[in-house]
Amino acid sequence: MKTRFLSTSVSILAVSGALGLAGPLAAATEPELENYIEIGGGGAWVDGDAAAFQQRHGLARKGYGGITDFLYSKATTNGTLTTSGHALWENHDYLFSLRYDHNTKGYFRAGLRSFRLWSDESGDVVPASGLLGGLTSYGLGGDFYALDRTELFAEGLFKPTELIDLHLKVSHTLRDGMKASTMQGATSHTRPGARNIVPAAWNIDEQRTVVDLDATLRNENATLTTAVRLDYADNDNARYIRHNPNEALDRSVTTREQTDTDLFHVRAITTNRINDRVFLSAAYAYTTIDTTLGGSRIYGREFDALYDPTFVRTGNNHGYFDLTGGTDTKQHVTNLNLMYEVDDYWVIVPSFRFEREGREGLVDFEETNQIAGFVPGPSRTQAIAIGRNGPPPSRPATPA
Repeated sequence: MKTRFLSTSVSILAVSGALGLAGPLAAATEPELENYIEIGGGGAWVDGDAAAFQQRHGLARKGYGGITDFLYSKATTNGTLTTSGHALWENHDYLFSLRYDHNTKGYFRAGLRSFRLWSDESGDVVPASGLLGGLTSYGLGGDFYALDRTELFAEGLFKPTELIDLHLKVSHTLRDGMKASTMQGATSHTRPGARNIVPAAWNIDEQRTVVDLDATLRNENATLTTAVRLDYADNDNARYIRHNPNEALDRSVTTREQTDTDLFHVRAITTNRINDRVFLSAAYAYTTIDTTLGGSRIYGREFDALYDPTFVRTGNNHGYFDLTGGTDTKQHVTNLNLMYEVDDYWVIVPSFRFEREGREGLVDFEETNQIAGFVPGPSRTQAIAIGRNGPPPSRPATPA
């Protein structure tokens, strides 16, 4: 693959004097702030696999352009306001950040960042035959995949006094799009032996919200920090694999993985210097994680097909549907530490740690394991429970 690049940019630079703060009085009372905007663009001439070029360099093959960087700062009575970011069209690369720093009370910032990751849809190649496993003729179409990642965030630190810090951070992240999978489907077109060269793909749909809140109190000899974290994730992903395309046993496999996770965490940490030679610290943390599972693996004539008991599969095509279940985890952790400085060369540090964790889970699903050519029988349901001290007796599989 041969590639030629072309990239240009133009910068406009300004200082605070050019933005209405000129004059001897302004120069004497306020710092000089730099402000600028940079506009640029570029492109590439690709001779070869354009999708591989996008994946390797992270650049759009059709070219890109826009605001490559900008910064604007303004001094206020009690602090500084700053905005920065960039916006590159076709690259799908965007960033906008707003921040205010107070001279004594803390700061606040918020913004949005988004970017795209490309991946090549091509499969492997068999040198002897020159056969390439490509998806264009195998059902998914297109010649590249694109996965967009986006984050909305806000964060603030408030210091009502010199002895108190209050901190809050909220973020919401998204992943949406397609990406290549490291798994590959089989084909018999590479006779005398079958090869796994048919590419597979992920259809990604994920979102996550995280909230962090903590407070710190301090005095001359002691510090106390308490914190709470809420973390919620919702994932609905599907993996597409095609086996033996354009053959008698052509099968499209859709594996859907659905996971909802709800995490709650609280902790407290305290440190106390009793005297010049004795230092005491203690901490406690409590965490709960609730996970809900869902999904299926279905073999059909096309991707995202409904389960068809008459569809012919091979003996090792193990499938399932209507998967439901989840896990529940609770954890307690306590630490207690004492440090005693005997002299300038010896330190004694006795420590105590207690941890207790409980976990349990349950999953149910309908099996669809039938051998090709056989009359399909009734599906079966299985349930599995996992406890902290090992699996409890499981109930036998029963016909659905």
